[in-house]
Amino acid sequence: MNFQQNVSLKALNTLGLEVQAALFYEWRDPVVLSDLLNAAAACNKVHWLGGGSNTVFLRDFDGLVIHIATRGIQHRFTGEHTVLVTAAAGEVWHDFVQHTLANGWYGLENLSLIPGTVGAAPIQNIGAYGVEVRERIHRVFGVDTVSRQPFTLDQEACRFGYRDSIFKSEAARHYVITAVEFALDTEFTPRTAYGDLAQHAAQLAHGETISARHVADAVIAIRRSKLPDPHQLGNVGSFFHNPILPASLAKVLLQQYPDAPHYPQIDGRIKLAAGWLIEQAGLKGARAGGMAVHEQQALVLVNRGDATAQDVLDLTAHIQKTVRNRFGIMLQPEPLFID
Repeated sequence: MNFQQNVSLKALNTLGLEVQAALFYEWRDPVVLSDLLNAAAACNKVHWLGGGSNTVFLRDFDGLVIHIATRGIQHRFTGEHTVLVTAAAGEVWHDFVQHTLANGWYGLENLSLIPGTVGAAPIQNIGAYGVEVRERIHRVFGVDTVSRQPFTLDQEACRFGYRDSIFKSEAARHYVITAVEFALDTEFTPRTAYGDLAQHAAQLAHGETISARHVADAVIAIRRSKLPDPHQLGNVGSFFHNPILPASLAKVLLQQYPDAPHYPQIDGRIKLAAGWLIEQAGLKGARAGGMAVHEQQALVLVNRGDATAQDVLDLTAHIQKTVRNRFGIMLQPEPLFID
């Protein structure tokens, strides 16, 4: 197999850190997977990389980076109003969502413009505007890189939680997702209760019935107004998890800060907005070397152009300490730190 040596990963991580991989392979052909696994087994260190939108490399990677760039979308109708759509792990997530809408398959429109790939979506259980991807995942296909055997997990087996899944557990660190199957609808039911999404979608509809395209376009417009384009300003989107607190603790904080955005959960806990906590702590615009808290969206940390991994760590620690001292809450980073 043709492995490249000393390859820059700057264009393959949306934070735009200048790091290199000692060995690199662009995986496009599913047929070579068995040979690729055999070759990877001979390396002492391997990282499978998708879109790099949730990854922070802390230094040059002294092993093999396999970039998942497989493509392919298939579908089959299973009922009058249901279609199962299977996409290869390397498909760009936003492009895939727009593909489903163009074909009249609904359920993912609220997740438009989220960066990354299809294969990464289940790992993080990506979510936005009142929808989590787990609601639409039917099955996840992959391979166990230790046993080199394929696996198929249904929705329950994926053990989805808030920005969490079985794929983040220690037991599943050797799983590589190769494709994801989604259960989508051929009849559209809008989900617009989150934030001001309904208002934006209604404005786009101009008095007509709100369509999935209106919802998707509203989500895209809102995200673009709030989040910087990683092609112009390096970032990994939301950098910290929104903390979820026991109701008793959240009640104490909300008594002191009644205007704090908060979202009751099914289990009785309360989710708070990490961006609000960071902003209230006076950290908008805070910097550490080339990294900064975005001036318009405090939940986003941006690379001003010359940031290092140490800058990322320093700013992360500063934000965590400041928010903890102010509110007693320890924020946890969303992206995966690769050492």
